[in-house]
Amino acid sequence: MVVTAATPTETLDNATPAAEQQATLGSLGKRRLIDVPWSVQTLSDSLTRQVQAGSVKDIYRYLPSVQGDGVRPQTRGMQGSVVQNSTIDGLNVVSTTEYPAEQFSAR
Repeated sequence: MVVTAATPTETLDNATPAAEQQATLGSLGKRRLIDVPWSVQTLSDSLTRQVQAGSVKDIYRYLPSVQGDGVRPQTRGMQGSVVQNSTIDGLNVVSTTEYPAEQFSAR
């Protein structure tokens, strides 16, 4: 097995600085991540392909503050609606439904 790695200079030259990274955030529209009033977690497209994520539930495993086990959203014992508390691209969705990972690809 042969393992190769990029030099720090090569990696830094190709990376987009965090202050310039953008995301589309529902009703806020497209914003720089640094200007968003809450935390945003992302996974690179290459990591998603590398781990062969087939569904959004597979992707959740790599986001430490997200839990997606196909049940109603719940905080401290208070259950939420499976539709009203879950959004994708700013639209209400059923949180108990498996969605394909390809639906959320940035490509």
